[in-house]
Amino acid sequence: MTIIKDVNNVWKKGFFHNSQFKMLWREDGNQSSTEAFIVKFEPGGFIPKHDHPGREYAYVLDGEMKVDGETLKKGDFLTAGEGEIHDVSTDTGVTFLIIIEKPIHVVEEF
Repeated sequence: MTIIKDVNNVWKKGFFHNSQFKMLWREDGNQSSTEAFIVKFEPGGFIPKHDHPGREYAYVLDGEMKVDGETLKKGDFLTAGEGEIHDVSTDTGVTFLIIIEKPIHVVEEF
């Protein structure tokens, strides 16, 4: 069992425009590279078109974001797998939990 206390977890600068993240968990196995983290985008934040070689699971905690033009709000859930290429953006800001089985592959640079 693994328990991550929030007091020990700090926001880090994200890899994409206007983003931050808190790493919650990373599986360190030979067969898997699953990661769980919380992502926060300030208004105008985005992830360009990308693919997931493993499955992605995302749950909106606060705010709203657009995934390929469809608006997701607090409480909405998304899952995507290999070949389901999409982008993510927010005009107002968003915080979401995300679990990915493998690192994403950006197919359109920003």
